Amino acid sequence: FKCAWSLVSQDKTEVLATAVIMRENNEHLFFLKLKGLDKNKLYKCEASGEVYSGALLMNAGINLSRLRFTGDSITMHFVAQ
Repeated sequence: FKCAWSLVSQDKTEVLATAVIMRENNEHLFFLKLKGLDKNKLYKCEASGEVYSGALLMNAGINLSRLRFTGDSITMHFVAQ
């Protein structure tokens, strides 16, 4: 069982997303699809430095499959480039 939420700034230049594994299960794939971004902008993850298009984050999502065990969590801050 997974729980995730995100907040997008009104001008779509910043996104804060959090995901938590509430209970471990047998699902090993976890892609978080964000909503409300600008599909034409590039967003940089502050922690990793990786850059993703808004379209990718909304349609394919970001791979969070490394979160597998109860209590695993991540918070990501993305800033438009």
